[in-house]
Amino acid sequence: MKKCCIIKRPRLLALTCALILIGALIVLRFARTQPYDRSQADLLYQERAAELPVRGEITLRWLPEEQIAAVTESLTLVNTTESDWPDIALRTYAGAYALEETSPAALDEFYDEAYPDDFAYGDIELEGVWADGAITNAGFSDEARTVLRISHPLRVGEMVHLTLRCRLFIPVSRHRLGISDNAVRLLHMLPTPCVFENGAWQAPAYATFGEPFYAPFGSYLIHVEAPEGWQAVCSAQGPSSAPSLVLLNGYAVRTGTASGIPISVYARDAADAGKLLRAASDIVNRLTTALGDLPTNTLSLCALPYFTEAESVTGLVLVRDDLTQGDAWESDLAFALAGQWFGGVTGVDGFHDAWLNEASRQWAALRYVGLASGSAARETLIESEIDAAMRENLHAAVTAGSPADFFPSANVYRAAVRARGCAFLIAADTLSQGRLDAFLREELARYPFENLSRTQWAEDFNAFTGTDIAPLMLDYLDTYINE
Repeated sequence: MKKCCIIKRPRLLALTCALILIGALIVLRFARTQPYDRSQADLLYQERAAELPVRGEITLRWLPEEQIAAVTESLTLVNTTESDWPDIALRTYAGAYALEETSPAALDEFYDEAYPDDFAYGDIELEGVWADGAITNAGFSDEARTVLRISHPLRVGEMVHLTLRCRLFIPVSRHRLGISDNAVRLLHMLPTPCVFENGAWQAPAYATFGEPFYAPFGSYLIHVEAPEGWQAVCSAQGPSSAPSLVLLNGYAVRTGTASGIPISVYARDAADAGKLLRAASDIVNRLTTALGDLPTNTLSLCALPYFTEAESVTGLVLVRDDLTQGDAWESDLAFALAGQWFGGVTGVDGFHDAWLNEASRQWAALRYVGLASGSAARETLIESEIDAAMRENLHAAVTAGSPADFFPSANVYRAAVRARGCAFLIAADTLSQGRLDAFLREELARYPFENLSRTQWAEDFNAFTGTDIAPLMLDYLDTYINE
């Protein structure tokens, strides 16, 4: 009877279909205009910021004619460890730029691009350190002048208020410390506390490759004073392990929102900024679905003439300004933005366990390509990026799990730590019958603004999947395969 009625009343059918279509469009429009609900992420952000044992307020005054950044830091530290501190150790990488022998920008593979006008001097000059208002002795304890020791012991449960004043001399460089192309880069240069573990400060030997940084998360506020025309783009105002910033002059900016997070993209060309914003928004939306909400309040992406593919600290990502000219640039951007989860939410010992972040970011990039372009595109990327690195002779006695100072070049570091480390994660996903995404999502939710060790990761994986990951870790992370 219904079929007969429909045939006999075509106008009623057309009217009914039109009403259904209008209703669907109304529902779709309503769904699209609803704000993304990230109330739980915001609550977590506020709670964790209040609990962190490091609180810092940084004021930076930029003097472009002198190429100097005058810095005043106020740090409040609480000894929440199980051991008394004999002194206090902070780390900054600015001092390494003083000499060509120690500068990470002076490596052969970076030199010409990092130093457009040949080697340039950069440094940090300490003007004074005060502990609870009293001047105290402080000095650098390593040859590269990256570890600052402050003569102030702190017992378990005690608190100290530190004030530090210094000047950063900015070289003409496109490296983590440098000025070029109307952009000043200050990544990992502001002195921040080291991690105190196993009865000692964890300040391993200075290394030039990768991200050999290891710091506790703290809650930081950054204030910048700069002449007219300069714009400060800072890491997240709140929880971070590496308060950092860039200063820009004459850059275009495009803004949007992805998964409830305001995103700002800076580039010298407005069209490039818009292109990057659209791609970044799609990546953040898709990775949020796979990995969970980012508990950060803003995200800034800067496209700069740069020495490497990308840098990422909580709330701030730097990529090369020619990124979009590459064949697979969206996956490269996904790798960069994945650092907001792996590194920005959970940290690691970047000297000993760099693979935990690097490989997880590469896995996230693969995940994005699969979601956005399909499984065939993902498999093509695995073949070109992961399988090729597994077959390559690296001509170095290194593995994915090697310490940072084992690597003879950035290319070897990238192939071993990122690509071969990701091969381990692919194997771990197979072992767990496709449950790696769910596991990583749980790890990120369990350890927001905390550092995660290899041992803890393995224990959690075994508990989550009911498997034993140790044999795979030995094969992929610790076995030298270049026979």
